[in-house]
This record gives sequence, C-alpha cells and structure tokens, in this order.
Amino acid sequence: MKKNIALISAVISMIIVRFFWGAYGSELFGVQMGYKTVIEGIIIGEALMFGLPALVYALLSGKGSDNEVKVTGTNILRTLLLVPLVVISMYAFRELIANISWIITGREIFDSEAASVSRSMSQWIMAVAGIVVAVPCFEELWFRKIYVCSFQEIPGWITIAISSLSFLSVHSSFKQMVYLCPMALLCGVLAKKTNTIAYSIVIHSICNLTGLILPGTYNGVFSLKIASASSNIVVSAVSALALLVLIVISWLLIDIIERKMAGGQKEGTEESGTGGKKLITVIYLIISIAAIIFVGLGERLLPASEHIH
Repeated sequence: MKKNIALISAVISMIIVRFFWGAYGSELFGVQMGYKTVIEGIIIGEALMFGLPALVYALLSGKGSDNEVKVTGTNILRTLLLVPLVVISMYAFRELIANISWIITGREIFDSEAASVSRSMSQWIMAVAGIVVAVPCFEELWFRKIYVCSFQEIPGWITIAISSLSFLSVHSSFKQMVYLCPMALLCGVLAKKTNTIAYSIVIHSICNLTGLILPGTYNGVFSLKIASASSNIVVSAVSALALLVLIVISWLLIDIIERKMAGGQKEGTEESGTGGKKLITVIYLIISIAAIIFVGLGERLLPASEHIH
C-alpha cells in the first residue's frame, strides 16, 4: 500500500508538471533547433516530467528490491545483441501496419518525408546528450523502474502492458506510437525479468541514436510499400513473420541474461497475501489508467509545446 500511495503522489506531481509544461514550455523553449524543439528544452522537460515524479516516488516508497540482475560487462554485451533485433522489430511492425492500411484503404497512413536537419557540432553534441543519454534515463526511470520493477508482486503482463501504454501515450503522433511499440514491450520484458533498468536504458539509448542518425527508419522513407495490393499482402505477411521471429529470439536472449545472473534465479517479491496483491493491483491499474489519460492524452487538450520523448 505504501508503494501505491507513493505512486499516487508521483502521478499527481507529474500531472501538475505536464500541464504546466504544456502551457508554458513553448514560451520558455520555443526556438526551433535541430530535432523538433530546442534540445535544452527536451532535457529540462524530461527531467521535470519524469525525473521529478520519480524522485517523489523514491522518497515516499522507501527502499527498493535488491534482487536485481547484476550489471556486468558480459550482460551488457548480451543486451547489445538485442539492439539490432529491436530496431528491426520496430521497422517490421511499422511496415506491417503501413501495408495493412494500404491494402484496406489504399492510402499511406504515415508521412514518408524525411526530416532534413542540418546541425552544427555543438547542436549534435546537445542532441546526443539529450536524445541518447538524458531522455532514455529519465523515461526508463519512470516507465520501467517504477511501473515494472517496483511492482514485482503484480503479474508481469499487467505491468509491462501498463508501462508500454503509458510510454506510448506521451508520444505526440500515431507514427511514433507504432514505431516505438516493439521497443516499449521488449524494454518492459527486460526490466521485469532482470528487475533493473540498466539494460533497458542501453536498448532505449541505441534505438534513439539510430533514429537520430538514420531519420529514414523513423520517418518511413525506407518503406517497402508498393502499389500492387497483392504484393503488399506478401510484404505484410513477411513483415509479420519477421516480427514474430525477432520477438521470439529477443525473448530467448532476455532469458539468457536473467539465467546467467550471479546468485541463481531471481525470486519474486512477496509483500502480502493474495487479497493484498489483488488490492494493490486494482489500485495500481486505477492510478496508471488515470495517468495515461491525464498525462498522455491531456497534452491533446492543451496548446502544448511540440515536445518529443
């Protein structure tokens, strides 16, 4: 129950910051530079919106669990094997959705224009510091550390689904949501099975770096969609099969990371009886759904600054 009270407090602080940022963020950091908004604004926005509520949660919830997969060089290398699988999964999932839409409606649902961005060296340094370093740390701290790792007693499929929905809801476009969906799910699985966000930060950072240096993967320029409906059915089938294979391989690699941990197999956290767990789960779901509505969808109701995550 203590953790749920901490989560309520953290979500309330996030809602307050989110609405403040939506109302005043564009005035404070409205200058366009490089990516989508000024990089300093991205870093400050992420720190306020995710770092501050995470700090509130940590202060109120007390000591966390110790049963984490040890962060070692070998485990980091194992995690790096996941990176190409996750990136290709993101691409395959976007292609699958794009081609199914084309077959059904005959229209392209994603904007296929690449971002034409020219950056100075200092802007590149700030972009990497913000998009590749700061953003993944703040987002994994909130969406995976709190929603997944802190509630080990709740069934994994619930915490992974909630963390993924929350993560996707704060992204500003349907294209972003589709492209990031495989990464969100796999980072959630990785955090659940290892009980640490160290490895999901690695995945998140490199995926963001890929989007930064290869904007075509994110913007859909490298699309396989072609005019023939029958050919698009084939492309959709191949994309779906590739996605399934990639997810299975990724899951197996995540299992390897968990099983190779020092000290044996991780045991789940037992805090209360069955009735207590059910109550914790219900409260967790209510708080989380409210957060998705007010924090994620709330930005559509405000003249929010064009903020990326």
